[in-house]
Amino acid sequence: MEVAEIAVAGALLLLVVLTTLVFVRRRLISDGAPMFLCAVRPTREDPWRLRLARYDTDALLFFTLSGVSLVPSHVMPRAGVEVLGVHTPSRGESPSLIDDPLVMRCAQGEVAFDLALPRDDCTAVRSWQEARPPGRPPRAA
Repeated sequence: MEVAEIAVAGALLLLVVLTTLVFVRRRLISDGAPMFLCAVRPTREDPWRLRLARYDTDALLFFTLSGVSLVPSHVMPRAGVEVLGVHTPSRGESPSLIDDPLVMRCAQGEVAFDLALPRDDCTAVRSWQEARPPGRPPRAA
């Protein structure tokens, strides 16, 4: 076998291993719950950071798109977050890789941040945030 053939075989093996690791990590962090792609930015001057998000009973969990960590990079508690507004992003404001996004301006205590989501996921997050977790009494109207 020539050196070039060994190099190609090694590169293909590495690609298969990396693809398998990405698939296994995503399965582990999803924990059987639906996940969706979103983008987060702490301030309007900061760049968008793509994240995978997963619903939990009392929080929305954000995971980095790349890396090996199975721990969320950020946790957005259901009760501690207020949605300040939702708007369609302007041409330069739209994050890449998210089709038909809406931008949610959120506040967690004194800290405000933007969350960009596909339109359907934005509706789902708002419904999830306004609802009560299972086993708790309904909110008084």
